[in-house]
Amino acid sequence: MNTAITRSDRRAKRKEVKIGWLNNISNIPLSWIILVVLSIFFLILPTELEFDGKLAIITFIVATYCWVVTSVPPAIVAIGAVLFLTVTRAVDQELFYSSLSSDVIWLMIGAFIVGAAMQSTGLATRLVTLLLSKANTVSGLFFLLTILIQLLTFFIPSTSGRASVMLPIYRHLANVVGNRKVEKGLSILIPVIILIATSATLIGASSHLIANDYLEKFGHDKISFLTWMVWGVPFVLIASFLACSVILYIFLDPDTRGKVTPKMADRDGRKAKLSDKEKVVLSVFSLMVALWMTEKLHGIEIATVIMAGALILVLPRLGVLDWRKGMESVSWSLILFVGAAVSLGEALVKTGAAEWVMDSLLIMTEGILFRGEFITLLLLSVISLTSHLYITSHTMRVVILMPPLLSLALTENINAVPFVFLLAVGMNYCITFPVSSKALLIFSEEKGGFEAAELQKLSKVLSVIYIALMLVFYFTYWRWTGLTL
Repeated sequence: MNTAITRSDRRAKRKEVKIGWLNNISNIPLSWIILVVLSIFFLILPTELEFDGKLAIITFIVATYCWVVTSVPPAIVAIGAVLFLTVTRAVDQELFYSSLSSDVIWLMIGAFIVGAAMQSTGLATRLVTLLLSKANTVSGLFFLLTILIQLLTFFIPSTSGRASVMLPIYRHLANVVGNRKVEKGLSILIPVIILIATSATLIGASSHLIANDYLEKFGHDKISFLTWMVWGVPFVLIASFLACSVILYIFLDPDTRGKVTPKMADRDGRKAKLSDKEKVVLSVFSLMVALWMTEKLHGIEIATVIMAGALILVLPRLGVLDWRKGMESVSWSLILFVGAAVSLGEALVKTGAAEWVMDSLLIMTEGILFRGEFITLLLLSVISLTSHLYITSHTMRVVILMPPLLSLALTENINAVPFVFLLAVGMNYCITFPVSSKALLIFSEEKGGFEAAELQKLSKVLSVIYIALMLVFYFTYWRWTGLTL
């Protein structure tokens, strides 16, 4: 009797354990299961991809998951990802050490110091006062900023440079408006419009110049500055205003959109008079912009220029900001995040992972890529728009994508000049992950700024609109102005 009971109890216990184990599996989040399946897939199946490349892809996928889904600080994720690739020998240790030597790191440090100088002297207040005096509602302010950012594209030939200029303006606007939703909307509007506006001019990004050089190497005339503007400006205007409208709709409710913006009186009734410190900051800033615009003549890069300006502003007697306060103004957590994130992107390129993804895409589209004008344009748009998901550097996207695609196009008698322009416009869209653009990185860790999941939410809508707009423009305005494949 006792033996029977004991056996029965054991069977019941084993059944409970089995059911409990199944229940535990069913409670595992679906995203974790997908993450594990993807990791196993990349670890086993792509036989033509080296092990280092497999590790780089898996690490990037896991890091992206942590940035989007978990609450782990982005800097910890990025540093951990690069350390993992270093310890496993997937990349050289030098990549980890050099992560803080990137030009964007020094550009951001300089931008923080210059922004602090603008803030402390009151110059940022004056700029915000001017903006708020022209905008009656929050929606009006967003559209006004959209126009201002597009104008900056013609004067500052770098997305990072434009982001650095807009950072102190954003901070002061956020403080003055004092609305959490508006603050979040501004933090995502500014970098997104900076990126979209890049297509307006040939000097909007260095990648445009590289793409233009490929045309010459393949025996074709380069796209002139004027031709690029004729094709780019109308597209950018409409794309930017559509993006602004989408951001307003997604992140702000109707009441907030119609909210009246606060009007700011000038300090002490001085409407035009600048203080000595404000004049120093304005002079240094104007000189920086002039040097940015003439980089081709003197060869001094943007990051070097902004660091020189920052140094002048913290010099004893001549400067306007104490050195210690200047250092305190730098978000070192963001600096570490950006440095590690940039290195993670470089790891994808150096291990051959990015090139493997590109080759896989070309194989998948082989035979249908150039079958008809509409199909060609649609696939070209999709490939170029999605390239930022696996090639985080704007420049590297052009270096990796342009030669093979241009070679394929020429064998199919595709018009090379419009082909290169359309590729560049597609690759300028990099609005899914903060790591995809330096402009997004600069604003991603700002107090009250957007979160990675919110950027993805926007991209799901905006990417479709962007592709649709490219298709509409191609069959209307661009065709009327001579842009045909």
